[in-house]
Amino acid sequence: DGFKLFKEGRYQEAASLLEQAQKGYQAPQYLLYIGRAYAKIGKLVEARSAFVAAGEMSVPVAAPQEFAGKFEKARTLAAEDLAQLSKRLPTVKLAVKGPPSAAVRVSETSSTIHVVVEQEVVIVQMNVGEHVLHVEASGFAPTDVRFSAAEQVLGVSIETVKSHLNRVREKYARAGREARTRSELLVRAVEDGL
Repeated sequence: DGFKLFKEGRYQEAASLLEQAQKGYQAPQYLLYIGRAYAKIGKLVEARSAFVAAGEMSVPVAAPQEFAGKFEKARTLAAEDLAQLSKRLPTVKLAVKGPPSAAVRVSETSSTIHVVVEQEVVIVQMNVGEHVLHVEASGFAPTDVRFSAAEQVLGVSIETVKSHLNRVREKYARAGREARTRSELLVRAVEDGL
């Protein structure tokens, strides 16, 4: 069964069997382990979808108390797993200039993505790897954005790290102590006792 395959570390097979079981009988326990299996094999967007779906399920009205307790426990664990996964999930924020954010469409042909539209920003969550996001809006020229997405470490994106390093380099430059390369930055850190 799917739970056994998960415990054996056969995550792709476990996800497949658990998805079949979920189609026959919907339960957050299946979705919880589908999400966990996907997270183990790097399908973070798919894991996110499973955790969200588990959290949205309602306990059947006539369910026995023991079943309702297990149901709620699975929902709670899925919410906890989702919170942890969100810290790892590669995320890109696209600033929208011109069309209203709601009019922007983002797609990716080779991978599953999750898109959230906010005021003047389109947030795209994706799996680790190479991506080409196709961005379009009515009345505007479509564009493709190519990049490599990495997991966030401790909830900090690559862009945040680069931004902080650039600010450190700028401070060293203002102090007359250039640190343009990684080697120069390391020398400055050693000089400063870091």
